[in-house]
Amino acid sequence: KAHKLQSEFVSNASHEIRTPLSTIQLETELILKDKNASREDLREILQSNLEEAKSLESLTSMLLRLSKIEKIALENVNLNEIVKNRLEKFPSDKINFTESKEFIVYANETAIAELATILVDNALKYNTSKEKIDVKIFRENRQAILEVSNFSRQIEKSELDKLFERFYRSDNARSCNGKCEGHGLGLAIAKKLVENLESSLTVHNEKVAGEEEKFRTTFKVGLKFGK
Repeated sequence: KAHKLQSEFVSNASHEIRTPLSTIQLETELILKDKNASREDLREILQSNLEEAKSLESLTSMLLRLSKIEKIALENVNLNEIVKNRLEKFPSDKINFTESKEFIVYANETAIAELATILVDNALKYNTSKEKIDVKIFRENRQAILEVSNFSRQIEKSELDKLFERFYRSDNARSCNGKCEGHGLGLAIAKKLVENLESSLTVHNEKVAGEEEKFRTTFKVGLKFGK
């Protein structure tokens, strides 16, 4: 099973890398053959190649982050403070943040900051409503909970189970007209971070009460309280 998963990972990674490389190669070959290419034509190709190179850089960076997540040093950290600092990097008019009280958790500051970034970024990208996404911190079942939710289409359980797989992109991601850039690695990184934090990460998709076709997708991170 491990060998099969590794083979699938290598195959998917190769495909993701090959696509921008093929684009760069094809565009470069065509412009070199065009003896009448103008300065503006050359600039356009260089700009296109630069965008593909940036996509490759982003992909390799995420692959490295995924491969380097090992045993994380745990200590007492302020969950609320870390999340609020991270939210400052996102547009405030698109996020509704609520907290019941301040929580000290036994975790890792860098890992929580990365988790919050991935979940909030994901919620903003795939929000199907003009309403704000919700970010909440509260206590539940003897854990401190970081919850991020947005409006979404209905997602079947079989698809929800795949969201944390490497390179998996849902139909929702593929149908957003190129506005949802990504490689399908963010949630895989989040899952690995949570495992190393000895915490939990779940996702649910439920119909909004009183609404015909409105659903909410909610990600919940459960963290241990500080020692």
